[in-house]
Amino acid sequence: MVGIPSGSFLMGCDGNAPGASCSSDQLPLHPVYLDSYEIDKYEVTNQQYRVCIEDGHCTPPEYSYSRTRPDYFSNPSFIDYPVIYVRYDQAWVFCQWAGKRLPTEAEWEYAARGGTDTRPYPWGLIDPSCSRLNAADCIGDTTKVGSYPLGASPYGVMDMSGNVWEWVADWYDAAYYSYSPAANPPGPYVGTHRVIRGGSYFHDMPYTRLDFRFAFEPGRWASFGLGFRCARSP
Repeated sequence: MVGIPSGSFLMGCDGNAPGASCSSDQLPLHPVYLDSYEIDKYEVTNQQYRVCIEDGHCTPPEYSYSRTRPDYFSNPSFIDYPVIYVRYDQAWVFCQWAGKRLPTEAEWEYAARGGTDTRPYPWGLIDPSCSRLNAADCIGDTTKVGSYPLGASPYGVMDMSGNVWEWVADWYDAAYYSYSPAANPPGPYVGTHRVIRGGSYFHDMPYTRLDFRFAFEPGRWASFGLGFRCARSP
């Protein structure tokens, strides 16, 4: 895990940045203070998730294949690749079993952006390319976690743009930024969809912006491009 120090950052989309195109649910850009926490450096892998199954706590992913690989979850060649086809509740159970939890949306974005600027990507302002992340027109499927060191966040957290979408703890509310607390926002108390972040290998580059938010049904059978990572309070 990577330790993230307490501090403040600007959350959301910076409409004044060059080439910025902000949707309403990414606005307003607003200051957020967070207490210190830890977050997984990498997305949870097939191997890590399999240990939880073998320990009797987790249930298997809905499907064992990936987009192009008929044998993905149980194939030793892909043990260090992100687990996919997991619902929100399955991700939550894994994190609890590991002594952790899902990160809040604010924690996820702070770990991806850092506290010094309003960069749209973990690495900064440089346009995204297949040398920095796994997105559409790069590989066509998942890649081993940590394969893009040039795409690391300011705190050294990997794959926060591309590879797979990631569940976060929050319910989705398009207007939440207009009323969320200024310190340690927990997310809305109710909702019908959960937030997923980071984009994936089958999405175009704009969807991999670290401020892009997407709503996903928590009870849905999930997706071949959706995984997660965990966080932990001190």
